[in-house]
Amino acid sequence: MTNVSKERLLAAYAALESADRGRITEFWDEDLRWEVPGHQPNSGWYEGLDAYLSLRETVAKAAGGTFTIEISGIFVDAEAGRTVDVRHTTARRAHAPEDSRSPFHWLDIEGVHFLTWRDGRVVEGRGAVIGHGEANFNLWWSPVDPDGRRFPAHA
Repeated sequence: MTNVSKERLLAAYAALESADRGRITEFWDEDLRWEVPGHQPNSGWYEGLDAYLSLRETVAKAAGGTFTIEISGIFVDAEAGRTVDVRHTTARRAHAPEDSRSPFHWLDIEGVHFLTWRDGRVVEGRGAVIGHGEANFNLWWSPVDPDGRRFPAHA
């Protein structure tokens, strides 16, 4: 059994938002492994907390401050040291017209995070996107916009 609860999960996410490294490492292990789903430039495993935090910076830059997550459910298995949170995520590409609803510009997905905890810290995380959201997720991260112009994955 590990120190894991709904409150600790929410505190872990709040620590990430604080950008305070000391606070972050209270909840996130330095050797964190994180998997991003999909078939796009950012998909795959991120090894180490620094790699994960860099990924978060890439997401923030791509979304230009519009990235939002609403957690609608949290499931805790304290004995196994696992949590699952159900989430609705939205974002608009930083360069996109405000009124665009193109999946290249507008992210609107349902998904989950599966987290494994040890000694009160997240040691592994996996994101999953539900249903047709994976297509939206892949297009939003696509290096090609609706007009066929190329731009960096972090633009």
